Amino acid sequence: MLRCPLCGASCSELLPFCPTCGCDFHRETEDHFIGLTVGGKFVLRELIGSGSMGRVYRSFQIGLDRIVALKILHRHLLDDDTAIARFEIEARAASQIQHPHSISVFDFGQAETGDLYIVFEHLIGRSLASLLGDEFLLPLGRVVDILCQTMEAVHAAHRLNIIHRDLKPENIFILQIAGHDFVKVLDFGIAKMLGLEDRCLTTPGFIVGSPEYMSPEQVNGEVLDARSDVYSLGVILYELVTGMVPFRGPTTLATVMAHTEESPKPPSQCHVDRNIPEALESIVLRALAKRPDERFASAAQFREHLLACEV
Repeated sequence: MLRCPLCGASCSELLPFCPTCGCDFHRETEDHFIGLTVGGKFVLRELIGSGSMGRVYRSFQIGLDRIVALKILHRHLLDDDTAIARFEIEARAASQIQHPHSISVFDFGQAETGDLYIVFEHLIGRSLASLLGDEFLLPLGRVVDILCQTMEAVHAAHRLNIIHRDLKPENIFILQIAGHDFVKVLDFGIAKMLGLEDRCLTTPGFIVGSPEYMSPEQVNGEVLDARSDVYSLGVILYELVTGMVPFRGPTTLATVMAHTEESPKPPSQCHVDRNIPEALESIVLRALAKRPDERFASAAQFREHLLACEV
């Protein structure tokens, strides 16, 4: 194993590029995007993040004199029709939602170099995953507040027939505004826009999503609706309350199959020292029902029940 000189990820010596950030091991490791002007108005200043789809730069927008976040699709994916389609879906889905708790998209296009890019609002804070890792156990009142804000954004997406399909703590960002948590939902890269052709984004036998947070119907490759995201929100709530996801097997296959075959351990049995109200436990377990029609019908209904729960 070797370590990527650009993002630090552990990589196989047999790979020609880093699977996390796309760094080409056979080229210079200096980031040639720094200082580049994209679209004639976005000056890339600093790499602030990287992932399997692209790299994100803190950038300066000429004319409006503001800092933005600009995401560039990895160059090795420019010949991948599926990757390009997902990149475009991310831009279109996020730009349509226009909700305070959903990340804002300012621009989308192709740079003079041929690179595809999306311009987002620049956020200063940390992911819910980072918060959970540093500050668990979170007070239940804070858990409810964070999830309710998240559900507002998810419901706004559902009203536009957009299913997120990858809700997880890494995709929930927490800002601090006047000393209070303010949520932004991120990463609509594998979102499903109902009514649009989706064949280019899926392959028979291939499952998109994060194994620990996938609904049973997502695992089974069935048609999804808003209740799939409700399940994922239920997994996140379970994790925030107990400190663990309901299902995690020794392999990815074991994890995803557990969503379809196993019942979650009641939260109160995971943390005997934590006073979890019966009403809250009931809400968590209802959201994690195997059958969609046994869950909350919408993120809005889920939110209403959570708000009514005394914690």
